[in-house]
Amino acid sequence: MYKKLDVWLKSMELVDQIYKAIDLFPKNEIYSLSDQIKRAAISVPCNIAEGMTRNSDKEKIHFLNISRASASEVETLLIIAHKRKYLQLIENELSLINDIRSMLYKLEKRLSDTGQRTTDIGQRLTDNGKRGD
Repeated sequence: MYKKLDVWLKSMELVDQIYKAIDLFPKNEIYSLSDQIKRAAISVPCNIAEGMTRNSDKEKIHFLNISRASASEVETLLIIAHKRKYLQLIENELSLINDIRSMLYKLEKRLSDTGQRTTDIGQRLTDNGKRGD
């Protein structure tokens, strides 16, 4: 079910972009900044998946919130890498992160406002807060 959410798909795209960017890091950063940014990026779709398979909306919201925080961590780490001159262009990644955070916020809000359950695939919520079939 979570695999059909646009926000999960975008977060998987972010992971791919991060792994490509990491290849540009100097070798002395392999086990420090690059490792941390990979873990933070992976945390975004993983927490979406874990949250959306929980039974209660409160639990779903909790994991979506963690995912949103991880996206902010990735953003900060990208800015650090850019300032250290490990990455030249990060605008695409930052834009994607902003989209992901916005989508997560809307999904969290929808869950908290309506108390709607999203476990039924026929009635799942899409990321923009509308009901989907």
